[in-house]
Amino acid sequence: MVVIDGDYRSFFEVDPCEELTDDDIRTVIQDASGPRSALFVPEVPFEVLIRRQIARLLDPCVQCARFVYDELIKMSHS
Repeated sequence: MVVIDGDYRSFFEVDPCEELTDDDIRTVIQDASGPRSALFVPEVPFEVLIRRQIARLLDPCVQCARFVYDELIKMSHS
């Protein structure tokens, strides 16, 4: 049985809306639609915001992968 200590917490403590304000969303939508308001908002602005938020998960994911790798190595040497 694998006992998980506090090393994994950084992944679960990432707030998906941190560093993302309503003004950020509004600006991206306005930049995509121009000076006139559009009936449908293009997907590109949301992809930009999502990519930025997903990039924030890179370090915690790498830490998690290292943790799993280290645990597998420990198990293989047992």
